[in-house]
Amino acid sequence: MGRNGISTSIRNGENSAAAQAIPSPQHVPWLETGERANKAYLKARQDAIKHGGLRNKFLQRYGCSNLPNLASLTV
Repeated sequence: MGRNGISTSIRNGENSAAAQAIPSPQHVPWLETGERANKAYLKARQDAIKHGGLRNKFLQRYGCSNLPNLASLTV
């Protein structure tokens, strides 16, 4: 139930006629990528997390107000 007493499944349309008309999947193909692709993914993910952490530290330290106004730059 939602805060106002209305069921969330009705409010978000899960039980609508359109939603009920969608057929259930019969077969969902799964691609086996192997250990090499998994290692590459994990390294890229680790790099992205590190980059995000550095970006957050930079923004906390210097703040957005100290960055140049990019809208004023012309190409």
